[in-house]
Amino acid sequence: MKRTLCAVTIVLFIASATADDREALIALAQKYLGTPYRSAGDNPKGFDCSGFVWFVYRNAVNMNIPRSSKGVWTSDAETTTLENAHPGDIIIFSSQKGGRGSINHSAMLLDENSMIHAISDGPRRGVVISPLSDKYFGPRIIGVKRFLPWNQND
Repeated sequence: MKRTLCAVTIVLFIASATADDREALIALAQKYLGTPYRSAGDNPKGFDCSGFVWFVYRNAVNMNIPRSSKGVWTSDAETTTLENAHPGDIIIFSSQKGGRGSINHSAMLLDENSMIHAISDGPRRGVVISPLSDKYFGPRIIGVKRFLPWNQND
């Protein structure tokens, strides 16, 4: 009985999400542009990729999503393609091109061309905006998870 009640509560919260929730996610994520990368970081002193996404969801829309990229990918949240993704959806990446290898990165979609994420390597580190066509990340996208419903009437 308790398990059923829990599921009903989650469904009611998700059903009440609005376009304002997605705007809140994006606004909060952009507030932390330039925050340094920190391994296992999940606060404004420093973020890793999944810690950043987890922090934004928790603080923008009071949603406690899984803390790891793999946890997000294996969650019961709706799975969709990049072509059907909307701002605030979470993009999941593999360690190798073509979706092979282990799940090792997550980012939040900003718009049809860009994502915001915390990265640890390369010429830019920390919370940055990257194009979806990024030479490194683009070929490693394996899918998208949607924790907030998309309502075209919003």
